[in-house]
Amino acid sequence: MLLLLVRYRYVHETDRVVQAHHSRRQPSQDDWPSLSPTGPSTPPPSDDTMLETSISPRVIQPVPAIAESSATFHTSPSSAPLPPETAPNLPPKTPCSPSTRCWSFKNATEVLLFQHFTRCLSSFFDLCDPDHHFAIQIPVRARLYPPLMDAILALSARHMSLVGKEVDSILASHYYQRCLSILIPELDSVHHDCVDDLLAATIILRLHEELDGPFSGSETTYRHSIGTRALLQTQASQVSSVSGLRRAAFWAGLRQEIYASIKRHRPPAIRASAEMLAHLGPLAMDSAWAESAVSHCLDVLDFCFGDESMNADLYDTLCERIMRWEVERPASYDPLCFEVRIDPNDETNSSWDVRYHGDWHASAWAYISLAGILLAIQNPRQPRVGLNRVSAWKNVLKEVHSKIKLLCSIAQCRAETPGPSLVACMAVWLAGDMVEDPRERKRVLELLATTEAVHGWPTQDICTELVGLWEG
Repeated sequence: MLLLLVRYRYVHETDRVVQAHHSRRQPSQDDWPSLSPTGPSTPPPSDDTMLETSISPRVIQPVPAIAESSATFHTSPSSAPLPPETAPNLPPKTPCSPSTRCWSFKNATEVLLFQHFTRCLSSFFDLCDPDHHFAIQIPVRARLYPPLMDAILALSARHMSLVGKEVDSILASHYYQRCLSILIPELDSVHHDCVDDLLAATIILRLHEELDGPFSGSETTYRHSIGTRALLQTQASQVSSVSGLRRAAFWAGLRQEIYASIKRHRPPAIRASAEMLAHLGPLAMDSAWAESAVSHCLDVLDFCFGDESMNADLYDTLCERIMRWEVERPASYDPLCFEVRIDPNDETNSSWDVRYHGDWHASAWAYISLAGILLAIQNPRQPRVGLNRVSAWKNVLKEVHSKIKLLCSIAQCRAETPGPSLVACMAVWLAGDMVEDPRERKRVLELLATTEAVHGWPTQDICTELVGLWEG
């Protein structure tokens, strides 16, 4: 229940009001200050003075209040309003009145950047979070934690400069550097009360760095990911006893780790802890199945890029987990529709229309499909020699092509949500060279171009490399 705290100040002037009411005379100069342009006047107090000093018995000022109240108060005759001829000519309430409290933005540009984060960029982080912590709680906390606010403004400025919103990228660099100047020293000694804010700031900065460099960028692209991983690793065991905000930040950080692992072809540096997985039981909320899909994908990446890539038993276990997820998923994860559209001019050319109810439903299927592509390619039982090698590889190509087509279809049908599009780009980076049909290749290139134009995600280097492979 939300409690609204209202504070009023009262000045006891009953005797004077009653006297003026009965005498019905104009107040004398001793009663009220002169409001005439030519008469004596008192300089208007500053905003700070109005907030800190009490109301003078000779000058009536607007009453400070924490919040506006719409209640109607019934007054006694002695406290009734003055008649028009005797009422003081009080100035109207303005946006600068002490009863109006504003955020400390320096200009309209910062307000624009802030709103761009809450309305657009928060969806990068709230992908599997029904409570939308990054859209609701993080902005409010940023008001009291300057590095978090600078991280928000830096990311918004960078994103808007990439999607053609006429914001100079220099502005993003300004907020980014100012954030780091405070954030880096705090990473060495994290206070318990600041963990949530610090973790959120580092995760937001990490997305800034992902947007700032090409997909095939070097290790230096992830300048700030080390701090994010360190925080995730040190706090992972406490997830079961902390706020929902920190859990949401943890899962956002793990999804970022999937991208980093694929980009560098290395096992993920962090994975979901036992405490985090404890929240994903059969009685968990609907969105937990999307988090479970993220965890499965991390495990598959660890298998593919780690030392156990030839462990057939582990491979079977991972395949079984994926199959169990697909079979036991809640009904809410069923597609709203799955239509195959045939080109009337070419019956061999078809596209899929695949739609899901919520963002986390579509994203969950995207991560499950990505894990399936990885397992199909990295099958340790795949014959390497012999006559059946070619036929076995054709089956792999068929499965990979089907899953890439599904990923692209999900992304195209939910283009406003960044999650499925980003996962589809990762799949194309991993196995786009296996797409052989020229019409499917065209759809892949269209998806990459749309993802960069709409979400600011760097895909140009993937397009260039794919075209080179296809034409080579």
